[in-house]
Amino acid sequence: VWDESDDEIVDAQLSAFVHAEKIREFTRSFAPQQSFLNTQIKATVNIDDVCNAYSDGTTINFYLSSNACENTGRLADVIYHEFGHSLHYHAIIEGVGAFDGALSEGIGDYLAATTTGDPATARGFFKDAAPLRHIDPSNKEHRWPDDLVGEVHEDGLIIAGALWDMRSELIAELGDVEGALLANRLFYQGMRRAVDIPTMYVEVLAADDDDG
Repeated sequence: VWDESDDEIVDAQLSAFVHAEKIREFTRSFAPQQSFLNTQIKATVNIDDVCNAYSDGTTINFYLSSNACENTGRLADVIYHEFGHSLHYHAIIEGVGAFDGALSEGIGDYLAATTTGDPATARGFFKDAAPLRHIDPSNKEHRWPDDLVGEVHEDGLIIAGALWDMRSELIAELGDVEGALLANRLFYQGMRRAVDIPTMYVEVLAADDDDG
Protein backbone atom coordinates (compact mmCIF):
# COMPACT_ATOMS: atom_id res chain seq x y z
CA VAL A 1 0.00 0.00 0.00
CA TRP A 2 1.53 3.30 -1.12
CA ASP A 3 1.08 5.69 1.81
CA GLU A 4 2.47 9.22 1.88
CA SER A 5 0.07 10.58 4.48
CA ASP A 6 2.93 11.98 6.59
CA ASP A 7 4.11 14.21 3.75
CA GLU A 8 1.54 16.78 2.59
CA ILE A 9 3.38 17.68 -0.62
CA VAL A 10 3.85 14.12 -1.85
CA ASP A 11 0.47 12.96 -0.56
CA ALA A 12 -1.29 15.65 -2.62
CA GLN A 13 0.47 14.38 -5.75
CA LEU A 14 -0.47 10.78 -5.01
CA SER A 15 -4.05 11.55 -4.02
CA ALA A 16 -4.72 13.70 -7.07
CA PHE A 17 -3.30 11.00 -9.35
CA VAL A 18 -5.37 8.23 -7.77
CA HIS A 19 -8.65 10.13 -7.51
CA ALA A 20 -8.47 11.85 -10.91
CA GLU A 21 -8.22 8.39 -12.45
CA LYS A 22 -10.96 7.04 -10.20
CA ILE A 23 -13.43 9.77 -11.15
CA ARG A 24 -12.63 9.40 -14.84
CA GLU A 25 -13.39 5.69 -14.71
CA PHE A 26 -16.55 6.30 -12.69
CA THR A 27 -17.74 8.89 -15.22
CA ARG A 28 -17.24 6.42 -18.06
CA SER A 29 -20.00 4.29 -16.50
CA PHE A 30 -22.63 6.86 -17.54
CA ALA A 31 -20.86 8.90 -20.26
CA PRO A 32 -18.92 6.29 -22.27
CA GLN A 33 -18.94 8.35 -25.49
CA GLN A 34 -17.45 11.48 -23.92
CA SER A 35 -14.13 12.01 -25.73
CA PHE A 36 -12.70 14.16 -22.91
CA LEU A 37 -12.45 11.00 -20.82
CA ASN A 38 -9.98 9.54 -23.30
CA THR A 39 -7.50 12.39 -22.93
CA GLN A 40 -4.73 12.82 -20.39
CA ILE A 41 -6.08 14.81 -17.43
CA LYS A 42 -3.61 17.34 -16.04
CA ALA A 43 -3.79 17.95 -12.30
CA THR A 44 -1.59 20.57 -10.62
CA VAL A 45 -1.21 20.35 -6.84
CA ASN A 46 0.50 22.33 -4.08
CA ILE A 47 -0.23 25.69 -5.69
CA ASP A 48 0.88 28.52 -3.41
CA ASP A 49 -2.56 29.57 -2.22
CA VAL A 50 -5.04 28.18 0.29
CA CYS A 51 -8.65 27.10 0.91
CA ASN A 52 -9.67 26.58 -2.70
CA ALA A 53 -9.26 24.64 -5.94
CA TYR A 54 -10.35 25.24 -9.52
CA SER A 55 -10.85 23.86 -13.00
CA ASP A 56 -9.98 25.99 -16.00
CA GLY A 57 -12.40 23.95 -18.13
CA THR A 58 -9.91 21.13 -18.68
CA THR A 59 -7.11 21.02 -16.07
CA ILE A 60 -7.82 20.65 -12.35
CA ASN A 61 -5.79 22.61 -9.80
CA PHE A 62 -5.36 22.39 -6.02
CA TYR A 63 -3.92 24.57 -3.25
CA LEU A 64 -1.66 24.05 -0.27
CA SER A 65 -2.91 23.66 3.28
CA SER A 66 -3.17 26.41 5.87
CA ASN A 67 -4.07 26.61 9.55
CA ALA A 68 -7.73 26.72 8.51
CA CYS A 69 -7.93 24.39 5.50
CA GLU A 70 -6.55 21.10 4.26
CA ASN A 71 -4.46 20.80 1.11
CA THR A 72 -7.25 20.45 -1.46
CA GLY A 73 -5.25 17.98 -3.53
CA ARG A 74 -5.59 15.52 -0.65
CA LEU A 75 -9.41 15.62 -0.62
CA ALA A 76 -11.11 13.13 -2.92
CA ASP A 77 -14.42 15.02 -2.99
CA VAL A 78 -12.69 18.24 -4.06
CA ILE A 79 -10.94 16.37 -6.88
CA TYR A 80 -14.27 14.90 -7.99
CA HIS A 81 -15.94 18.30 -7.78
CA GLU A 82 -13.32 20.07 -9.90
CA PHE A 83 -13.37 17.24 -12.40
CA GLY A 84 -17.13 17.84 -12.59
CA HIS A 85 -16.50 21.37 -13.86
CA SER A 86 -14.22 20.04 -16.59
CA LEU A 87 -16.74 17.35 -17.50
CA HIS A 88 -19.49 19.97 -17.70
CA TYR A 89 -17.41 22.19 -19.96
CA HIS A 90 -16.63 19.36 -22.38
CA ALA A 91 -20.11 17.82 -22.30
CA ILE A 92 -21.96 20.93 -23.50
CA ILE A 93 -23.44 20.56 -26.98
CA GLU A 94 -22.34 23.63 -28.92
CA GLY A 95 -25.26 25.82 -29.87
CA VAL A 96 -27.57 24.04 -27.43
CA GLY A 97 -26.18 24.15 -23.90
CA ALA A 98 -24.09 26.79 -22.15
CA PHE A 99 -21.79 27.03 -19.14
CA ASP A 100 -23.41 28.62 -16.09
CA GLY A 101 -21.44 29.04 -12.86
CA ALA A 102 -24.14 28.13 -10.34
CA LEU A 103 -25.26 25.16 -12.42
CA SER A 104 -21.67 23.93 -12.68
CA GLU A 105 -21.15 24.19 -8.92
CA GLY A 106 -24.21 22.02 -8.43
CA ILE A 107 -22.91 19.58 -11.04
CA GLY A 108 -19.58 19.34 -9.23
CA ASP A 109 -21.22 18.74 -5.86
CA TYR A 110 -23.58 16.11 -7.24
CA LEU A 111 -20.78 14.28 -9.05
CA ALA A 112 -18.76 14.09 -5.82
CA ALA A 113 -21.79 12.89 -3.88
CA THR A 114 -22.91 10.26 -6.37
CA THR A 115 -19.36 8.93 -6.63
CA THR A 116 -19.07 8.35 -2.88
CA GLY A 117 -22.73 7.88 -2.01
CA ASP A 118 -22.43 10.65 0.59
CA PRO A 119 -24.39 13.91 0.08
CA ALA A 120 -22.15 15.63 2.66
CA THR A 121 -19.24 16.66 0.47
CA ALA A 122 -15.60 17.55 1.16
CA ARG A 123 -15.39 16.36 4.74
CA GLY A 124 -11.99 17.38 6.07
CA PHE A 125 -11.82 20.64 4.14
CA PHE A 126 -11.67 22.52 7.44
CA LYS A 127 -9.60 19.74 9.05
CA ASP A 128 -12.57 18.17 10.81
CA ALA A 129 -15.41 15.78 9.98
CA ALA A 130 -17.86 18.52 8.98
CA PRO A 131 -18.63 18.76 5.27
CA LEU A 132 -17.89 21.85 3.23
CA ARG A 133 -21.41 21.61 1.77
CA HIS A 134 -24.36 19.23 2.18
CA ILE A 135 -26.69 18.66 -0.78
CA ASP A 136 -29.32 16.81 1.27
CA PRO A 137 -29.44 18.46 4.70
CA SER A 138 -32.17 17.28 7.03
CA ASN A 139 -33.26 20.81 7.87
CA LYS A 140 -33.34 22.45 4.44
CA GLU A 141 -34.60 21.88 0.89
CA HIS A 142 -33.05 24.50 -1.39
CA ARG A 143 -35.62 25.70 -3.90
CA TRP A 144 -35.60 27.86 -7.03
CA PRO A 145 -36.00 30.84 -6.92
CA ASP A 146 -36.74 31.21 -3.20
CA ASP A 147 -33.24 30.37 -2.01
CA LEU A 148 -31.14 32.26 -4.54
CA VAL A 149 -28.45 34.34 -2.80
CA GLY A 150 -26.26 35.32 -5.75
CA GLU A 151 -23.30 33.14 -4.74
CA VAL A 152 -22.62 30.29 -7.15
CA HIS A 153 -21.76 27.61 -4.58
CA GLU A 154 -24.86 28.30 -2.50
CA ASP A 155 -27.13 28.66 -5.52
CA GLY A 156 -25.71 25.41 -6.92
CA LEU A 157 -27.15 23.57 -3.91
CA ILE A 158 -30.58 23.99 -5.50
CA ILE A 159 -29.84 21.76 -8.48
CA ALA A 160 -27.47 19.47 -6.60
CA GLY A 161 -30.18 18.78 -4.04
CA ALA A 162 -32.79 18.18 -6.74
CA LEU A 163 -30.47 15.71 -8.50
CA TRP A 164 -29.76 13.92 -5.24
CA ASP A 165 -33.49 13.63 -4.52
CA MET A 166 -33.99 12.17 -8.01
CA ARG A 167 -31.16 9.69 -7.40
CA SER A 168 -32.65 8.66 -4.05
CA GLU A 169 -36.10 8.04 -5.55
CA LEU A 170 -34.69 6.06 -8.46
CA ILE A 171 -32.64 3.92 -6.06
CA ALA A 172 -35.79 3.27 -4.02
CA GLU A 173 -37.57 2.20 -7.21
CA LEU A 174 -34.83 0.34 -9.10
CA GLY A 175 -32.22 -0.63 -6.52
CA ASP A 176 -28.84 0.79 -5.61
CA VAL A 177 -26.95 0.02 -8.81
CA GLU A 178 -29.58 0.57 -11.50
CA GLY A 179 -31.16 3.53 -9.76
CA ALA A 180 -27.88 5.40 -9.33
CA LEU A 181 -26.80 4.59 -12.89
CA LEU A 182 -30.03 5.93 -14.39
CA ALA A 183 -29.80 9.07 -12.25
CA ASN A 184 -26.24 9.64 -13.42
CA ARG A 185 -27.16 9.13 -17.06
CA LEU A 186 -29.98 11.66 -16.79
CA PHE A 187 -27.63 14.05 -14.96
CA TYR A 188 -25.11 13.81 -17.80
CA GLN A 189 -27.66 14.30 -20.57
CA GLY A 190 -29.10 17.29 -18.73
CA MET A 191 -25.73 19.04 -18.40
CA ARG A 192 -25.10 18.64 -22.12
CA ARG A 193 -28.11 20.79 -23.04
CA ALA A 194 -28.89 23.04 -20.06
CA VAL A 195 -28.01 26.74 -19.95
CA ASP A 196 -28.82 27.35 -16.25
CA ILE A 197 -30.43 25.68 -13.26
CA PRO A 198 -34.09 25.91 -14.39
CA THR A 199 -33.28 24.48 -17.84
CA MET A 200 -31.29 21.65 -16.25
CA TYR A 201 -34.57 20.48 -14.74
CA VAL A 202 -36.34 20.63 -18.10
CA GLU A 203 -33.49 18.87 -19.91
CA VAL A 204 -33.41 16.03 -17.39
CA LEU A 205 -37.14 15.52 -17.93
CA ALA A 206 -36.58 15.49 -21.69
CA ALA A 207 -33.74 12.98 -21.39
CA ASP A 208 -36.01 10.70 -19.35
CA ASP A 209 -38.87 10.85 -21.87
CA ASP A 210 -39.43 7.69 -23.91
CA ASP A 211 -42.93 8.23 -25.28
CA GLY A 212 -43.17 11.88 -26.35
